[in-house]
Amino acid sequence: VYKGSLRLGSQEEEEEKEEEKELKEEDYTKVAIKTVDLSTVEYEETVARSEREIRVLFMLRNHPHILQIHKAFKFKDTLIACCEWLDGGSLLQFSKDLDDNSDNGHRNKEMPMRIVLAVVRQALRGLNTLHQINMTHRDIKPANIMLSSTSGVKLIDFGMTTAPCRHWIKHQHPCGTMAFMAPEMM
Repeated sequence: VYKGSLRLGSQEEEEEKEEEKELKEEDYTKVAIKTVDLSTVEYEETVARSEREIRVLFMLRNHPHILQIHKAFKFKDTLIACCEWLDGGSLLQFSKDLDDNSDNGHRNKEMPMRIVLAVVRQALRGLNTLHQINMTHRDIKPANIMLSSTSGVKLIDFGMTTAPCRHWIKHQHPCGTMAFMAPEMM
């Protein structure tokens, strides 16, 4: 049995109450937004890479070690991809921070072995999933391995991803970051 007063209000009054309700940070989902201005892109390959990256991210959606994409769309002359926010920065930045925080300023502070093993294990799980759908990343490097305090290691930057073929080395132009390429690709 209900005891008390019951007040029936109009829908407008309910909407006003909702507007008055203060939004807190936990009411939002932080996202990273990647944009490509299609009107200024000089090369068709840049657009193709961006579109390829979006397709691959949607194919690998929900994998714990691959960047999660929420939405992608074109608005006027801009390609927009909304992806999960990763708060830890890249593995490259993490290793630079280790150097910057070393006791004597020299490059001698090492990443603890348990962290190295966890990063490698999680990155390989992401790569294995990519390989299971017959795709190759082609640009694995510390800058494309992101860290998150809540979800561990995530692979990013799938713009150069491709399906390998029998004569892949002969037919493809070398791509990726030279310092991290397999010797046979150079």
